[in-house]
Amino acid sequence: MQSKFLSIHGSYNGLDISLFSDQNLLENVSKIDLRASSGLIQAIDSLLTKHKLNFKDLNFIAVDKGPGAFTSLRVTLATVNGIAFDKKIPLIGISGLEALVEQAVAENLDLIIGEISIAVALLNAYNNDVYFLISKINDSDGKFPSTGLRISCVDESAPSLRSDELRRAGRGACAPKPWRRSKLVEPFQRIHQLRNRFVILEQASQKIDLLLNKIKTDFENHKIFFCGQGMQLHEKLIRMSLCDQAIIFENVPSFASSKTIGLMAYECWQNKENIVDQIEPLYLKTQYFAIKK
Repeated sequence: MQSKFLSIHGSYNGLDISLFSDQNLLENVSKIDLRASSGLIQAIDSLLTKHKLNFKDLNFIAVDKGPGAFTSLRVTLATVNGIAFDKKIPLIGISGLEALVEQAVAENLDLIIGEISIAVALLNAYNNDVYFLISKINDSDGKFPSTGLRISCVDESAPSLRSDELRRAGRGACAPKPWRRSKLVEPFQRIHQLRNRFVILEQASQKIDLLLNKIKTDFENHKIFFCGQGMQLHEKLIRMSLCDQAIIFENVPSFASSKTIGLMAYECWQNKENIVDQIEPLYLKTQYFAIKK
């Protein structure tokens, strides 16, 4: 019997919901709006009704548990926890940073193989802070396993990138406009094939300048692949600080999609891992409030 489930991303200023049957995506809906998370229940009801489903048909709900913007993350998780409690639906929470780095690597796999060993996902933590995840792309046997993914260029007339072109593409402040990347047509259906290639080295929050100094020191002889909305926000500083070390491609994902969150959660469901009744937010940063006397 197939497992039906929802996957939800709503940790910043948008809402992204996917409905799955096993690993197959039935439909994805998204909305970019500062108040999008407050319309979560209505969006879910509409999506389920369209597919002639209701909450009792769901085996579980997957959700990006953060880190993210405090208000959006709190509203999203409070809503999901409330639904789960009322409808007795199991939950699976996925780190948005882990999902982001896996999605970004999968989408750029043809450029990364044999070239890059460290991947860094960055999200905005405000006030020049970033949420970050540093991961090692484990390529100890010299190559990635065959994924069976079909590859096509974003621009069919554009030539493939060779190793020397890849190095020029990431030359930080010295580089011209980033090269257009080749894109995996089906990254989500096969992303689990790459999961054993990631080793998380650190996941926390820090001032962006301090983090870049740390990365430059700790990974002096490595090319660093960056992704995420935090990378886009601080791209100029990253290029100035790391120059040749920084590898930045066009159109890398800003956030993990609900599709990626869903696929990772489905793997957990199959393995009976991380299944809970309530999800706690992954903040990685303490929120301070000034109290007026």
